[in-house]
Amino acid sequence: MIFLGNSPLQIVCLSSDGEETTPRLQRPYFGLRRLDWRGIEIDPGGVEFNLPLSSWVRLFRETGFAIEDYREWPAPAHAGGKPFNVSSAWATDFPAEQAWILCKAG
Repeated sequence: MIFLGNSPLQIVCLSSDGEETTPRLQRPYFGLRRLDWRGIEIDPGGVEFNLPLSSWVRLFRETGFAIEDYREWPAPAHAGGKPFNVSSAWATDFPAEQAWILCKAG
């Protein structure tokens, strides 16, 4: 299974009002869980769940998955814009997305 999502680092650097991701921490890393974006004025979204990396590892193990690989990528140097309120400058220096490559254990 390949599991894609926002990087926990990107989420902790995103303000609660949904403005652009910053290079400063905006929320507690260990407080990650349920993030409700439905009331955000600039880009109302849905409900997202994210966890600290150690909690992802524990969740996958407890549900019977083995981690084959974990990947993060920088944005290409020529990237532009700011999709999902993440500027290309931010995503060149920090991981905006994560990918877990999992297989059923045993």
